[in-house]
Amino acid sequence: MNPVPLPLPKHKKLKLKEQLKQVCADCKLVLAELKYVLNAHRHLMSFDYVKLFDVVRAINKHVETLTHVVELMHHEDMLKAEFKEIFEPIPHTDLLPTDIQVHIKLKNVEQTIKTRMYQCPWKFCEAWGILLQKHLDTGQIRLSMSSWASPAFIIPKVDLTILPHWVNDY
Repeated sequence: MNPVPLPLPKHKKLKLKEQLKQVCADCKLVLAELKYVLNAHRHLMSFDYVKLFDVVRAINKHVETLTHVVELMHHEDMLKAEFKEIFEPIPHTDLLPTDIQVHIKLKNVEQTIKTRMYQCPWKFCEAWGILLQKHLDTGQIRLSMSSWASPAFIIPKVDLTILPHWVNDY
C-alpha cells in the first residue's frame, strides 16, 4: 500500500548558452507545427470583416429603450390606479367573509354517486400495494369505510423498475 517513490532521472546540467539554443530549437518546432495545422484547417476558417461600432447610434438606441421603459412604467401605474381593487393584497383568511353565498340542495341526500371502477392488471398489483403503503405511511391517505370515494388508477412508467404514477379521478 505504500509504494516506494522512484528516484527522478538525473539530467545533464546544460550551460545557459546551450539552454537558450534548446529553447530556440523547441520554439522553431512549435511554430512549424502550428503553421502546418493552420494550413491544414484553413478551409474551415472564414474571416468576416467586422463593421466599425457606431457609438452614437448605440447610445441613441439605449436612450430610446430607457424612454420606452419609463413610458411603460407610467402606463403600469395608471392601470394599477384605475383597477386598484384588483391589485390590492389578498386578505388573510381570517378576514374573509364567512356568510354562506350559495346553498346546494340535493334531490336525495342518501343516494351515492355512481362512479366506474378501473381495472388494475395483476402485474401491477404489487406496485399498487407499495404505493398505497407509502401514502398511508406519509399520512396523505387514511383508512376509511366511507361509501364516498374517487376511483383511482395507475399509469406504468417505461422503466418497470420505477413505481408507476398514481392518478385519482375526481
